[in-house]
Amino acid sequence: MRKPKEILRAGAGILALLAVAIFLLGRYLDRAATLAANEWLSSAFTVPAGVEKVRVRLMSGKLEATGLRIANPNGFAHKEFLTLKKGEMDVRIASLWSGEIVAESLRGEGLIVRLEKTDGRQNAREIFPAGSRKDAKEPGGKRFRIRRMVLRNALLTFPVAGGEQVATVERLEVEEPLGKGRSALLREVIAQVIARSVREGAGQSVERAYAGSLSAVRDAAGRPGRGGDSAGDGIKRIFKGSGR
Repeated sequence: MRKPKEILRAGAGILALLAVAIFLLGRYLDRAATLAANEWLSSAFTVPAGVEKVRVRLMSGKLEATGLRIANPNGFAHKEFLTLKKGEMDVRIASLWSGEIVAESLRGEGLIVRLEKTDGRQNAREIFPAGSRKDAKEPGGKRFRIRRMVLRNALLTFPVAGGEQVATVERLEVEEPLGKGRSALLREVIAQVIARSVREGAGQSVERAYAGSLSAVRDAAGRPGRGGDSAGDGIKRIFKGSGR
């Protein structure tokens, strides 16, 4: 019969091996998720798009992404159309291995969207062309179903006569942002986040004028989020040559 000390040592050894296995599995899943996300993004857009890192938290059921970036088409003033500091999803773990990832919530922090016009071109229309929702093809891309979206600290810029205007959204919360029972590809999810934030921060007229094709995604998702047609938490104007 084994002594208690031997049993404790054996148990400690097993726990140590499990800890190492979980750590290695986590590292593997993080790399795989990051590669998959970048594959989806690069296939979803005609402009460069990617994410710095995706982390899979099996124990808590979370997906965390940092450093999402979507470039502007050539010819526009800003290098990037969209950046997101951090995004997080509470997901059903089993759905990670299915064709549809079910998220109880999507939370975004530090979103920046720059709407631009130049020589009759609009960057949002080129990045999300008309009919993109219908024709979107993302090889190997999963669909996402989202119950709730929370966006914090978003900054939007859009052109006005004589310069550009800046709008901020401190907090935006929307139930069923894609529409009740609906799922969408990754590009459609990003378009919906942009459409909701533009409407909340700058109003429906700006969304229609400068985010053009995004309204098709919004309308398909059902009722708009909190804020209606009014402007959001704060708007200021900055003129050409005054700095950004």
